[in-house]
Amino acid sequence: MPFDIEATLILHHFIKPEHLIALMERKAFHLMRQDKQSDPRDGKLPDACFENPHKGQLEEILGVKGHFLKNHAMGIDARRSRRFIMSWTRDPSAHMREKYGENGRRCELQASAKHLTEMLEYEWRGGCEFPPKRRDIAEIPGSFAQAELKKVIYANDGSPVSLVPSYFATMLKDQNCFAQENEIRIEAVIQPDQIEVKETDTLIRWAVVSFRGIKVILGENIALSEKDKIKWLASNLDVPILN
Repeated sequence: MPFDIEATLILHHFIKPEHLIALMERKAFHLMRQDKQSDPRDGKLPDACFENPHKGQLEEILGVKGHFLKNHAMGIDARRSRRFIMSWTRDPSAHMREKYGENGRRCELQASAKHLTEMLEYEWRGGCEFPPKRRDIAEIPGSFAQAELKKVIYANDGSPVSLVPSYFATMLKDQNCFAQENEIRIEAVIQPDQIEVKETDTLIRWAVVSFRGIKVILGENIALSEKDKIKWLASNLDVPILN
């Protein structure tokens, strides 16, 4: 398991019925580009990271210089167009189901954090867990990526965030607007850097070997034809429908 996420934690993902059908037909999670999210600042660092970077005890011990941190911040920011994500929530409150479930016009996926890592094919080597091996990304020829499960960090005072280590700096969101989402997300970064991510490259698919551990709640207000299609696909994939 990712070191800061409990294995038994149940995560929830709200999804349009037509996207759920595509996900089940293709047997793949669909990851959307970070800089094309509904929140245009998703993953953007505070301006202070570029002007007056955070230098705490760790940075002092490592002897990290301010100009390195500024360059590092620019590198993180530049990779937003190469970062593809799928968002899950830890707490599907009534507000979340109303807003992101669109009052029954979307369906809901449920899975434990442990099952998600299994679906992403995290690796165990020598008693330690590693993200999945890199995979070729069909939508962007010549590229590859790894998929990781990460917590989102929420901040709101404009102060610089720590970039050492930078593992979670890419997960920054505005606390005032989005903290209620309690988000954990799947993230894949397109590599190598010399491969161009075009403006039209907005989605990649991450194949799922098995849907074991996934459960579905059907939206109350989706079309009967969509409900029937989802039920048929779910039965073929041994995916339980909870309603």
